[in-house]
Amino acid sequence: MRLSKNTDPITSHIAGDEAVKSGMVKSHEKQIYEAVLQIPGHTAAEIGLQCGLTQIQVNRRLGHMKSVTAGARRECGVQGSYCLTWWPVEL
Repeated sequence: MRLSKNTDPITSHIAGDEAVKSGMVKSHEKQIYEAVLQIPGHTAAEIGLQCGLTQIQVNRRLGHMKSVTAGARRECGVQGSYCLTWWPVEL
């Protein structure tokens, strides 16, 4: 799994590779998926509060996860701005 883009600096490639190798990515994805199952239809910031991750950490994982899908935007209870909601995918 490649987390960085070809145009990113080498330090981003190194950090992304280390995040995968260390198991951090899988751990975050598991935490996020469990939170989405518990509170479907919530925003990344709200999911982060539920699972103990920051909004940035959650947003970095959501786009790569096949087990969740983006829904409609709504006002986020944490940020107060309109954000995507996230839902579990029926497997």
